[in-house]
This record gives sequence, C-alpha cells and structure tokens, in this order.
Amino acid sequence: GIYSLEFAAADSMRFAFRMDHFAAEQSRYLNAHLDYSEQSRNDSWVHRSFRLPGNALDFYQTDARQGRLRLAPGESLPLTFIVRDHHGNSSQLRTVVKRRATSSLPPSRPPYTYYLPYDEANIIDNGSIRAHFREGTFYEDVYLQYEMVAEASDGLYAPVHRLHRPDVPLHRYFDLQIRPNAIPHHLRPYALIAYCEDGKEPVSYGGEWVDGKLRAPVRKFGNYTIMVDTVAPVVVAHRFQRDMRGWEAFSFKITDNFPTAGKANTLRFRAEVDGQWILMEYDLRTDRLFHKFDGRISRGKHQLRLRVQDDRGNERVVEREFVR
Repeated sequence: GIYSLEFAAADSMRFAFRMDHFAAEQSRYLNAHLDYSEQSRNDSWVHRSFRLPGNALDFYQTDARQGRLRLAPGESLPLTFIVRDHHGNSSQLRTVVKRRATSSLPPSRPPYTYYLPYDEANIIDNGSIRAHFREGTFYEDVYLQYEMVAEASDGLYAPVHRLHRPDVPLHRYFDLQIRPNAIPHHLRPYALIAYCEDGKEPVSYGGEWVDGKLRAPVRKFGNYTIMVDTVAPVVVAHRFQRDMRGWEAFSFKITDNFPTAGKANTLRFRAEVDGQWILMEYDLRTDRLFHKFDGRISRGKHQLRLRVQDDRGNERVVEREFVR
C-alpha cells in the first residue's frame, strides 16, 4: 500500500497525509480515510484526497476546506497527485478538473426518510423500531433511507426493517430495538435480532427484551428482523478415538446454525475429564476445539464430558470414553 499522498490544485497544496503511525484505538477511523463503499463492494483500498468531518485521524495536513474544491460554473483547475511507498518510491499524476456550465436543474439528493447530522445524537422511533445513534457514530451527515417490509417468510417474527445501506460505515454501535409480531411465550428466550443480507445466512446480534421490544447493539446498516434459535450447536469428533495412547492431542469441530456478530456471544464451552476441568483451545477460523495432552491426564481409562452452548442458551453435551 501507499505510505503518503500529496494533493495540489493550481500548484497550491490542498491535502496530504503520511501514515507514520496512529493509536490502535483510532484504527476504526480508517473506514473514513478510505472509500468504504468501494472497499466493501469490491475489496479495493481507495484513499480519499479529502477529510470527512467525523474522521479523527491526526496524520493529515490540509487547507481550510479539508481538501475539498469549490469551482465556479465553467471553471477548471489543474490537479497534481504524488504518492509514495515506504521506500520513498513515488508516482505522480497530473490532470484537470472542470465544472460544467450552470445546469438548469438544481442539485438533488436521493430520496431519504431521515436526516441525521454527524455531530449530534439521533433517535429514530416509529413504534415498530427504535434506533439510538450516539454522537460520533457517523463520519458525515447521513441522509438515511428506511423501509419496513412485511415479510410472510417462516421463521420471521417481525417485519424486515431496511435501515439504509451496508456500504455506509458506522464508527460506534447504535442501540436497536424491534417490536415483534405475535411470538409464542415459550420462544421469547430464544428470540434474536437477525441481520439479513441477500444470498447469505442470517447473522445473530443476540438481544434482550426491554418494554416489549427486542434490543441489541449493532454496528452496521442493513436489513434487520427478529428470528428465533432453538437449535443446539453441532459437535463432531475431528481427531478423537477411544484408544489415544501415544497421541499428543485430540480435537472436535463445533458449529452453530447462527453465526454471531456485535456483542452476541460466540460458542461457549467447558470440557471435563473424570469430573475435572481441562484446558481446551478454540480456533475460531477453523471451528476447531482442541486439547493438548500435557501430562496431567494419567494413563488408563478416562471419561470426557464436553458441553457447548450458543448465545441463546441452546446446549449440546457430548460424553466419550477414552484410554490414555
């Protein structure tokens, strides 16, 4: 990637940055430094040559307009971009930008439902959904598009609430509350706020009941509804057999029907051998749960008990006998 960028208009420096270092807690502001929409759709790193108002990164040198240009109708400006890598190699691009003559049509924005200033707290509440955005959630003003769609699909216990577009980044979690349709009392403990994206499996953000609505912190625009999860995790022996004399480790693969996001719990587990807790390590990337024999389990016959629980409390217990 690039190390620095300089942007000049009419030979006057307008914007520059040098990515020497920044604090770890500022790393999420890279969503404002990059063209997040381009990155999320095409996995491309496109650096902005202007600064969004809610971007708190401090490695910029800019003019008073934060790199933005203002041109009169018909005016043109020569532009120069210089980029360098960490070894000092550089490339330069020169081009010209020109504003077209005054149009008879006034500038317009796409249709929107709510205007949300970036430097204020904002609340949306229409009775069916409540979204509370704290100050500092947005990097720029948001012209939010919202639609409520009454879905008749099995497994949905609320309308689908389409909250803007997932290619618009959010810096902070926002508090989301959804009022359900009729949901049986015995299913309420298993209800969750689900993020639904076309062509992908729903993602659980968990949730808790507050004043008749299901509430969860989320950090992404998109489609949300209420679903339930009553299915226990799946536990499959990956590298395990009754006779493990001479083995260095054993492992299981654990999966669930709902991937989780936000502050919902990933799979929780506890393993015991002969009633005594043992250390199990979890590789989230491969869904593998494994134990390395370290001499604490003596030779002979033993009983393993593995308990795996998902975010909604569904539990699977596996018991196996083995010889060490």
